[in-house]
Formats: sequence, C-alpha cells, structure tokens
Amino acid sequence: DLLARDIPAPDLVVYLQAPTDVLLRRLRSRPAEPDVDLPQPDAEYLRELNEAYHHFFFHYNATPLLVVETSHFDASASDEAFDDLLRQIKAMGAGTRYYVPRTR
Repeated sequence: DLLARDIPAPDLVVYLQAPTDVLLRRLRSRPAEPDVDLPQPDAEYLRELNEAYHHFFFHYNATPLLVVETSHFDASASDEAFDDLLRQIKAMGAGTRYYVPRTR
C-alpha cells in the first residue's frame, strides 16, 4: 500500500489470456538457451497460477482493461494480426473489452 500511492495507474492494462494447455505447450516448445538447464513447468502449478490471473482480471476495474485471448494469435505470422491488435488498443475507452483475434 505504501508503494502504490507513489505509482501512477496505467492508462490501459492488456491481459494476454490463454488456456493452461496452450501455455504448457508454449513453454515446452520454447527454444533451449545455451548453457541453461530450465526445469519443465509443473502443470498443476501453472493451472493454479492461470486460474488466479483469471480471477484477478475478472474482478479488475482500476483502469481500462483489454483482455486478449491468445490461443490462436501469432503476431509474428503477419503484420495484419499485429496491426489489428494495435487498433484494438488505440480504440480502448473506459471499462473492459474482450478481444479474440481473427485467425486465418
């Protein structure tokens, strides 16, 4: 609480949301770092963490919130997908907006 008084609220919060199975798949398929032995993610821990984030953002109302469902979103696949996300961000007003990117 002491630090929160000195930190200004953001203009917008963007919550990138995905189901736990998608998060696990992404973590397991990430490229290995040379000389770094990363442990495999614990599925139960990740599920609980994901649920905690869902709960937190479901009740979040401190600032405008854009919830982006990222299961099929790949910003590197096309400039169009990334540009559409930027349009959503720029068009945000007050409240919460849910955005599911178009897939091709």
